[in-house]
Amino acid sequence: AITTAQVVVMLLTHPKALDKVREELRRSTTPTSSASGRREMKADDLVGGMPYLELCVHEALRLTQHSIGSMRKVRCREGFRLVTSEGRALRIPQGYYVGAAHALIGRAGFFENAGRFDPEAHFRTNRAGKVVPKTSAERAKNSHVPFSGGVHACPGSTVAIILIKALVASWLQLTGDSCAIQQPVPDLDYERATIAQRKGPCLLTFRLAA
Repeated sequence: AITTAQVVVMLLTHPKALDKVREELRRSTTPTSSASGRREMKADDLVGGMPYLELCVHEALRLTQHSIGSMRKVRCREGFRLVTSEGRALRIPQGYYVGAAHALIGRAGFFENAGRFDPEAHFRTNRAGKVVPKTSAERAKNSHVPFSGGVHACPGSTVAIILIKALVASWLQLTGDSCAIQQPVPDLDYERATIAQRKGPCLLTFRLAA
Protein backbone atom coordinates (compact mmCIF):
# COMPACT_ATOMS: atom_id res chain seq x y z
CA ALA A 1 0.00 0.00 0.00
CA ILE A 2 2.80 2.43 0.86
CA THR A 3 4.61 1.71 -2.40
CA THR A 4 1.42 2.27 -4.39
CA ALA A 5 0.87 5.59 -2.64
CA GLN A 6 4.45 6.67 -3.30
CA VAL A 7 4.17 5.78 -7.00
CA VAL A 8 1.00 7.89 -7.27
CA VAL A 9 2.72 10.81 -5.49
CA MET A 10 5.76 10.55 -7.78
CA LEU A 11 3.60 10.50 -10.91
CA LEU A 12 1.45 13.43 -9.80
CA THR A 13 4.57 15.50 -9.14
CA HIS A 14 6.15 14.56 -12.49
CA PRO A 15 3.58 15.36 -15.21
CA LYS A 16 5.66 14.09 -18.16
CA ALA A 17 5.99 10.66 -16.57
CA LEU A 18 2.28 10.68 -15.73
CA ASP A 19 1.39 11.47 -19.34
CA LYS A 20 3.53 8.54 -20.52
CA VAL A 21 1.82 6.16 -18.10
CA ARG A 22 -1.63 7.35 -19.17
CA GLU A 23 -0.75 6.87 -22.83
CA GLU A 24 0.65 3.41 -22.07
CA LEU A 25 -2.53 2.57 -20.17
CA ARG A 26 -4.63 3.67 -23.13
CA ARG A 27 -2.62 1.47 -25.52
CA SER A 28 -2.62 -1.52 -23.16
CA THR A 29 -6.36 -1.68 -22.53
CA THR A 30 -9.39 -2.22 -24.73
CA PRO A 31 -12.60 -0.15 -24.86
CA THR A 32 -15.74 -1.52 -23.20
CA SER A 33 -19.38 -0.96 -24.07
CA SER A 34 -19.81 1.09 -20.90
CA ALA A 35 -21.16 4.62 -21.34
CA SER A 36 -18.46 5.85 -18.95
CA GLY A 37 -15.78 5.16 -21.55
CA ARG A 38 -13.83 2.87 -19.23
CA ARG A 39 -11.34 0.51 -20.78
CA GLU A 40 -10.87 -3.15 -19.88
CA MET A 41 -7.65 -4.24 -18.23
CA LYS A 42 -6.61 -7.87 -18.64
CA ALA A 43 -4.09 -9.87 -16.64
CA ASP A 44 -1.65 -9.94 -19.56
CA ASP A 45 -1.64 -6.14 -19.56
CA LEU A 46 -0.14 -6.21 -16.08
CA VAL A 47 2.06 -9.30 -16.14
CA GLY A 48 3.97 -8.62 -19.34
CA GLY A 49 2.66 -5.22 -20.38
CA MET A 50 2.96 -1.59 -19.35
CA PRO A 51 6.78 -1.61 -19.08
CA TYR A 52 7.05 2.13 -18.46
CA LEU A 53 4.73 1.94 -15.46
CA GLU A 54 6.92 -0.86 -14.10
CA LEU A 55 9.99 1.38 -14.52
CA CYS A 56 8.16 4.04 -12.52
CA VAL A 57 7.39 1.54 -9.74
CA HIS A 58 11.06 0.59 -9.46
CA GLU A 59 12.13 4.24 -9.55
CA ALA A 60 9.74 5.04 -6.69
CA LEU A 61 11.12 2.07 -4.75
CA ARG A 62 14.67 3.28 -5.36
CA LEU A 63 13.94 6.79 -4.14
CA THR A 64 11.80 5.91 -1.12
CA GLN A 65 13.62 2.76 0.09
CA HIS A 66 10.97 0.80 1.94
CA SER A 67 13.42 -1.14 4.07
CA ILE A 68 15.91 0.55 6.37
CA GLY A 69 18.79 -1.78 5.54
CA SER A 70 20.29 -5.25 5.79
CA MET A 71 22.27 -6.94 8.54
CA ARG A 72 24.25 -10.09 7.76
CA LYS A 73 26.58 -12.24 9.87
CA VAL A 74 29.90 -13.34 8.35
CA ARG A 75 29.90 -17.15 8.58
CA CYS A 76 32.82 -18.30 6.44
CA ARG A 77 36.00 -19.16 8.36
CA GLU A 78 38.28 -17.03 6.19
CA GLY A 79 36.10 -13.98 6.77
CA PHE A 80 34.73 -11.60 4.18
CA ARG A 81 36.70 -9.18 2.02
CA LEU A 82 35.24 -5.99 0.63
CA VAL A 83 36.54 -2.88 -1.12
CA THR A 84 35.18 0.57 -0.29
CA SER A 85 34.23 3.18 -2.89
CA GLU A 86 37.58 4.85 -2.16
CA GLY A 87 39.42 1.62 -3.06
CA ARG A 88 40.29 0.64 0.50
CA ALA A 89 40.34 -3.14 1.10
CA LEU A 90 38.81 -4.43 4.33
CA ARG A 91 38.60 -7.92 5.83
CA ILE A 92 35.61 -8.66 8.06
CA PRO A 93 36.37 -11.61 10.41
CA GLN A 94 34.06 -14.56 10.93
CA GLY A 95 31.33 -13.85 13.47
CA TYR A 96 31.14 -10.13 12.74
CA TYR A 97 28.00 -8.47 11.40
CA VAL A 98 27.86 -6.25 8.33
CA GLY A 99 25.13 -3.61 8.00
CA ALA A 100 24.15 -1.80 4.81
CA ALA A 101 21.70 1.08 4.47
CA HIS A 102 19.46 0.58 1.44
CA ALA A 103 19.06 4.36 1.04
CA LEU A 104 22.79 4.62 0.35
CA ILE A 105 22.75 1.65 -2.03
CA GLY A 106 19.89 3.16 -4.01
CA ARG A 107 21.53 6.54 -4.41
CA ALA A 108 25.16 7.18 -3.60
CA GLY A 109 27.66 6.28 -6.29
CA PHE A 110 25.42 4.01 -8.35
CA PHE A 111 23.16 6.33 -10.36
CA GLU A 112 23.73 9.66 -12.11
CA ASN A 113 21.46 12.41 -10.76
CA ALA A 114 20.42 9.87 -8.15
CA GLY A 115 18.02 12.16 -6.31
CA ARG A 116 15.92 12.84 -9.40
CA PHE A 117 12.82 10.88 -10.45
CA ASP A 118 13.80 9.71 -13.94
CA PRO A 119 12.75 6.08 -14.60
CA GLU A 120 14.25 5.75 -18.09
CA ALA A 121 17.58 7.24 -17.00
CA HIS A 122 18.04 4.80 -14.13
CA PHE A 123 16.36 1.57 -15.31
CA ARG A 124 15.82 -0.49 -18.43
CA THR A 125 13.93 -3.63 -19.40
CA ASN A 126 16.23 -6.46 -20.50
CA ARG A 127 15.53 -9.12 -23.14
CA ALA A 128 13.88 -11.35 -20.56
CA GLY A 129 11.40 -8.59 -19.73
CA LYS A 130 12.95 -7.92 -16.33
CA VAL A 131 13.58 -4.40 -15.04
CA VAL A 132 17.28 -3.92 -14.23
CA PRO A 133 19.32 -0.87 -13.17
CA LYS A 134 21.28 1.11 -15.75
CA THR A 135 24.60 0.73 -13.97
CA SER A 136 27.90 -0.91 -14.75
CA ALA A 137 27.83 -4.70 -14.88
CA GLU A 138 29.75 -5.20 -11.64
CA ARG A 139 27.41 -2.90 -9.71
CA ALA A 140 24.05 -3.79 -11.28
CA LYS A 141 23.44 -6.85 -9.09
CA ASN A 142 23.41 -4.96 -5.80
CA SER A 143 22.55 -1.39 -6.80
CA HIS A 144 18.79 -1.93 -6.50
CA VAL A 145 17.57 -4.37 -3.84
CA PRO A 146 14.08 -3.27 -2.71
CA PHE A 147 13.14 -6.91 -2.09
CA SER A 148 16.54 -7.94 -0.70
CA GLY A 149 18.68 -10.53 -2.51
CA GLY A 150 20.34 -13.92 -2.41
CA VAL A 151 18.72 -16.49 -0.11
CA HIS A 152 16.88 -13.65 1.62
CA ALA A 153 15.19 -12.37 -1.55
CA CYS A 154 11.43 -11.90 -1.24
CA PRO A 155 9.67 -14.78 -3.06
CA GLY A 156 6.63 -12.61 -3.68
CA SER A 157 8.41 -9.68 -5.35
CA THR A 158 7.03 -10.40 -8.82
CA VAL A 159 3.46 -10.61 -7.52
CA ALA A 160 3.99 -7.42 -5.52
CA ILE A 161 5.07 -5.47 -8.62
CA ILE A 162 2.09 -6.75 -10.60
CA LEU A 163 -0.28 -5.79 -7.78
CA ILE A 164 1.20 -2.29 -7.53
CA LYS A 165 0.85 -1.83 -11.30
CA ALA A 166 -2.78 -2.99 -11.10
CA LEU A 167 -3.60 -0.59 -8.26
CA VAL A 168 -1.94 2.41 -9.91
CA ALA A 169 -3.54 1.66 -13.29
CA SER A 170 -6.96 1.22 -11.68
CA TRP A 171 -6.56 4.49 -9.78
CA LEU A 172 -5.72 6.37 -12.98
CA GLN A 173 -8.72 4.83 -14.72
CA LEU A 174 -11.04 5.78 -11.87
CA THR A 175 -9.82 9.38 -11.62
CA GLY A 176 -8.99 10.15 -15.25
CA ASP A 177 -7.37 13.57 -15.63
CA SER A 178 -9.01 14.96 -12.49
CA CYS A 179 -6.41 13.95 -9.90
CA ALA A 180 -4.02 16.60 -8.58
CA ILE A 181 -1.75 16.90 -5.55
CA GLN A 182 -1.29 19.89 -3.27
CA GLN A 183 2.20 21.40 -3.37
CA PRO A 184 4.65 21.32 -1.76
CA VAL A 185 4.72 17.57 -1.13
CA PRO A 186 6.12 16.66 2.32
CA ASP A 187 9.57 15.06 2.36
CA LEU A 188 10.18 11.43 3.28
CA ASP A 189 10.55 10.69 6.97
CA TYR A 190 12.47 7.60 8.09
CA GLU A 191 11.90 8.28 11.79
CA ARG A 192 8.23 7.28 11.71
CA ALA A 193 7.07 3.86 12.84
CA THR A 194 6.10 2.79 9.31
CA ILE A 195 8.89 2.80 6.73
CA ALA A 196 8.95 5.28 3.82
CA GLN A 197 6.19 7.52 5.10
CA ARG A 198 6.06 11.28 4.50
CA LYS A 199 6.55 13.97 7.14
CA GLY A 200 2.97 15.08 6.64
CA PRO A 201 -0.19 14.19 4.72
CA CYS A 202 -0.22 14.33 0.91
CA LEU A 203 -3.47 16.05 -0.03
CA LEU A 204 -5.12 14.95 -3.28
CA THR A 205 -8.11 16.32 -5.14
CA PHE A 206 -9.92 14.09 -7.63
CA ARG A 207 -13.26 13.15 -9.10
CA LEU A 208 -14.20 9.49 -9.60
CA ALA A 209 -15.39 8.53 -13.05
CA ALA A 210 -19.06 7.62 -13.32
